[in-house]
Amino acid sequence: MPDIADRAQLDEQAHILDALSRRDDRDDAGQTRENGVVVCCDCGEPIPGARLRILPTACRCVECQDKAEGKAW
Repeated sequence: MPDIADRAQLDEQAHILDALSRRDDRDDAGQTRENGVVVCCDCGEPIPGARLRILPTACRCVECQDKAEGKAW
């Protein structure tokens, strides 16, 4: 039977593995990809190629970026 220190170590390892698995969904630019397509980190919709050509590191679509900046449509 594991003691309290062993249990704490197991809990910490599980926490680290969970954090790493969530991080795997993002690339070095902080973008989320689904089947090779960059999707908005807020709404989950694909980010248009035209936006990515202008801003290759974009992680939000135009609408969500405007909302994040407090701009009204």
